Amino acid sequence: MDFAPVEAIPISAEGLTQMVALAKHISAPPDFMETGITEYSGYNLIFLPTKIAPNPVLTVGLGDTISAIAFLSE
Repeated sequence: MDFAPVEAIPISAEGLTQMVALAKHISAPPDFMETGITEYSGYNLIFLPTKIAPNPVLTVGLGDTISAIAFLSE
């Protein structure tokens, strides 16, 4: 089985498109597109477009990463 390094898997084009649309909608500061973090209407907002793995079996442990986002927001 061939494994592609994670760096070789592109970030979802749809995720980036939606991030741009959100940034425009909320008039996010310029660093939002780089960090994915901003404040909007008194809430912390974190937007993280993801990579789409061609072989999901290789994503073992990804759930931990996703859960960590919740802890990051605290």
